[in-house]
This record gives sequence, structure tokens and C-alpha cells, in this order.
Amino acid sequence: MKEIEVTSDVQTSINIVNIEMARDIPGGASVELASLIAGNVIPQGTPLSAPSSGKRYVCKQAVCLAGSTTTVKKVATGSHNFKVGDFLCTKEGGLAYAITTITTSNGVDDITVDTAIEANAAGTYIYQALAEAAAVDASLNIAYAAGTSTGLTGDTTSDAVIATMPGQSTKATIAGTTTEPGDATVTVSSDLFDDEVVTVAIADNDTPAASAAKMRMALRANAVIAANFWVEGDDVYIILVHKAATINGSTFKYIPVCISGKAFTVAASKIMEAIPAYESAMVLSDVIGPLYLAYMKNINEISY
Repeated sequence: MKEIEVTSDVQTSINIVNIEMARDIPGGASVELASLIAGNVIPQGTPLSAPSSGKRYVCKQAVCLAGSTTTVKKVATGSHNFKVGDFLCTKEGGLAYAITTITTSNGVDDITVDTAIEANAAGTYIYQALAEAAAVDASLNIAYAAGTSTGLTGDTTSDAVIATMPGQSTKATIAGTTTEPGDATVTVSSDLFDDEVVTVAIADNDTPAASAAKMRMALRANAVIAANFWVEGDDVYIILVHKAATINGSTFKYIPVCISGKAFTVAASKIMEAIPAYESAMVLSDVIGPLYLAYMKNINEISY
């Protein structure tokens, strides 16, 4: 029993413009089929991954229809290969969550994730992500303690100002007037680094506002904290605001490096499909998601 078979061409749109100008990959590509939907047509020009153990994978994508929301992406039935359990994202560095259900009605698939991701306007793309990405700094916290000073009222937990990225931030409120000078400590926790403990010299009779001002200055002088946060606040408050757009942001499951040279139908009875593949070509516009296209420097879109 053969593991790889070659089938006849599928009658579908020709997406590669001027096939003679395409630069093919010697030996073509062996495309893995188990992760795809049996009976679906893989169009010519579909983005494919680099080979892994001799197999290439379809870089899953889909165009959203009107009515898509942050939890339900509406796409044309048969135009995608997403399955329940696949992770869904709209961009790298954004949110990604697993598909929980796919329901079909009147030629439209409602692809649902239980936790909201970024919204999609009609005509924009969704992509397959490698794993769940919450895009939140789960460890973000400011703690402070009196240390060798006396009179400060230490607090181990700060309060969220903005709970999610971008702009996730947290606020500590300094309390207590010092009665003995000494070194207070401020501990900043983040998913981005191990805890940073900053020592701050506090004078006798420093008010909470005076201590907070000294702590803000010391945090700004810390290279690790300053590289990742804006240190803000006034009076008795210390506020840290993320400079990063996301934390633990999504990445694509597969990075596209070439495109399929022909269309084919996904057969349930096969594990791979042998097809020509191209690493340089001109394709019609709206065939490849723009974020995938950005990875393929020798694949260009043409509009007619």
C-alpha cells in the first residue's frame, strides 16, 4: 500500500500568474493531510511550511465574513481547514485561544473560541496559532516593605489599573511616615524577568508622598525595570505601565516558506499529497493572508 499518491488536478481557480516565471522546489512538496478537512480543496497558491521529517504543513488561514465578533469568526464553509482544538489568532503577538465549536449554516461556518480575541472586519484574515496566548502579564505586581527603616506600612500586593495588554499597569499606594531612617525595599514582579528588588534610602520623618517620590526615582534608575515599564504616578502612588504591546503573545503554528503549485482535494484515505511547490512566484491578490505573505519575500501579489 502506497503512502504517497499522485492524483489528477482539481478544477479550481488558477492563482499563480505566469507559471513560467515561478521558481519551483526540486522534488516538490509532500503535504501532510491528517490536520486538514477531508473533502476540502487546497487551492493553488496555498502557503506551506518548511519541511519537517519530510512533510510540509498547510499554514491554515481564512477570510472573515461580515458579522464576525471577538468570539465567533464567520467564514465560508469549505474555504478553511480549521478544526476544533486548533488555536486561533488574528495576528502574531496578539491573543490566541482554542476553537471550541464549529457550526455550519447556509454555507457559513461559525468558528467559536470561548475567550475573546481581537475583532475581525469583513475581508480580514484569521490564522492558526501555535498555542494559547493570553497577552497578559500574570505576575505583574509592586510590593514594598519598610526594610531597615521604621514607620512605613508595607504592602505585598498592588492594584491593577489596566488589567490586560496593551497598556497593562498596576499601582502601589505608599502609606506611613517614617520614624527612623533606613533602607526600604520595592519588589517588582513580572513575567518578563525574575523579581527585581530595589533598595531605597528613606530619611527620618519622610511622609508617604516623599517616600513614594524616592521609590519612583529608584525604579526609573533600574535598567531592567526601565527597559520594560514606564514608572509613573504622583503623591503617594507608584504606577508601572507596560512598554510592550503584548506579553506571551501568539505566534503562528507554521511559518510559510513556499506555496502549493497546484490545487488538490484532501483525501481521507491518504496521509500525504505530493505536489509541486514554488518558493518564488506571482499570485493573484487575496490568495495569501497578508501576515503570511510578509514572510515570503519572493512571493508577490498581483491585482487585476
